[in-house]
Amino acid sequence: MNDECSPVQLNDLPDEILLIIFKKLDNITLLYSLSGVNIRLNKIVHDSIFTDRLTLVNFVPSHLILQRFLSPYLTYPLHDLILDRFWLYILPKINQKSQMACS
Repeated sequence: MNDECSPVQLNDLPDEILLIIFKKLDNITLLYSLSGVNIRLNKIVHDSIFTDRLTLVNFVPSHLILQRFLSPYLTYPLHDLILDRFWLYILPKINQKSQMACS
């Protein structure tokens, strides 16, 4: 296969490009999807720009909902499997990192 035609994978991109892409994504989805994939992605997604403010609910734009609400978004709780992963794995890792930074 010719190197010029080989597909670019996520891990091939420099950190700066990944940060630009990741900043466009929802922090909860980003952390849920990429935490634990590999050391490099863990370091990026556990950065404080993604972990300082977490809202553990989903937002659906009201234009996607038949009824109109006063708020531009309807919120609903995350699925239990997602919450379990956050409570058991992701939040402890974030807490551990913040405690190490304070030491």
